[in-house]
Amino acid sequence: MKYIKRKFPLFALLAIFLAGCDFNGDNSLFNEENLGSDPDPAVTSITSVESPPFAGIDVLTIRGSNFSSDPAKNMVYVTFYLPAVDAAGNIVSTGGKPNRGKVRDAVRATVLTASTTELTIQAPIRPTFDPKDPKTRPLEEVDLRVATLGAENFSATSKVLIAPSFEPVNTFDAKTEEPFGMTNDKANNIYVSLFVSGSAAGVFTYAPDGTRSQFLTATNVQSQKFDDMQYRDDEGYLYAVRGLRAIFRFKKNSNQETYVAIPTTLESARLVSLDFDANNNLWVGGNNANLYRVKPDKTTKNYAFVGDVRSVRVSGTNLFVLAKKDNQFSVFRFPIDANSDLGTPVKVADLNLGTNEAFAIDLAKNGDIFVATNRTPDPLLLVNNGQVSTLYPGTFIGMARSFAWGADPILYVGQGILPLGTSTSIAANFLMLNTRKQGVR
Repeated sequence: MKYIKRKFPLFALLAIFLAGCDFNGDNSLFNEENLGSDPDPAVTSITSVESPPFAGIDVLTIRGSNFSSDPAKNMVYVTFYLPAVDAAGNIVSTGGKPNRGKVRDAVRATVLTASTTELTIQAPIRPTFDPKDPKTRPLEEVDLRVATLGAENFSATSKVLIAPSFEPVNTFDAKTEEPFGMTNDKANNIYVSLFVSGSAAGVFTYAPDGTRSQFLTATNVQSQKFDDMQYRDDEGYLYAVRGLRAIFRFKKNSNQETYVAIPTTLESARLVSLDFDANNNLWVGGNNANLYRVKPDKTTKNYAFVGDVRSVRVSGTNLFVLAKKDNQFSVFRFPIDANSDLGTPVKVADLNLGTNEAFAIDLAKNGDIFVATNRTPDPLLLVNNGQVSTLYPGTFIGMARSFAWGADPILYVGQGILPLGTSTSIAANFLMLNTRKQGVR
């Protein structure tokens, strides 16, 4: 009893406290009437500076309402789809356009800036696919939805196009093949000097639809690769150089013919690049003390220029030269006068590649210069009005070795193996790059 008496005041106090509490719903800690959510986000438009925007490169502007001004509190989801296929495994299309099939992937895009009425996001990178199997290629039309922290529902689904900036050529085997010199013809066929399983396999043509055929066999080219090539549609000849002082030419399925050789009285020239001008003069260069002009009558003339020339390309009355000179890779411009002679060179830009190498240039009609290097990631450079920038940052790995224009705006890019012969090699590839520009041919 003593124990009970000693504890009684505690029970009394508890009873008094409970009696004073009002347990009606208005004061409950869980009150449905006090629960609420922010308004659901709504999307009214999705735009980009370039149309369609490129995956992984361009910025999308999403306008609407009820977004958060804090970028971290907005979640933008993009859903990629595969083409629809029938029971036989064939792609189902309507009006030549593949129908939407299964979901391939849903990704959260990076929100760059935010206000209550506008978001900007980085267009997400498209899922990978097997270029040899079109059923695995994600469609360009995607679904986009926005969620905000505090809102109960997503926005309504919006459809938008997100296009690839590049795609692999679907008849190229990156596991066993490696492209070297490349060129084109007026029908936009691409000619590629190709290694297969480490050996020169000849020259192959790739039609705009990817159809591949052999132009020259390994026997025709004496089991040699070419550093650069040019095709003359009016003659049906393919001209090529491979580090010798000779320029070779070929008809389809024919053995090599020596078109002209630089006289040894000048120097022991090594030619690695060539291009024709409007008068069918052939301009050639290499790691020499001169650039060379070969006229249609096969007469040659040298122009002093000491440098390791990697690539030459003609645009109008100008010869552009990529060369390593004074331990720096640079692009030079030589005016071509009315007599088809070279004027004084002007340095267009230093590339500032450090220990990396540059291999090729190609030209756009607006004056832009594309540069292929072995810098990885980001091996592609763009020179615009003397300013050097990375083309499509964060998109490419491996080395870029060679270029050839296809149908505008496609620039084909040959990628070599990098680094050569090591366990960390990045495979070669053959890509179609959408430059959004017209090429100089």
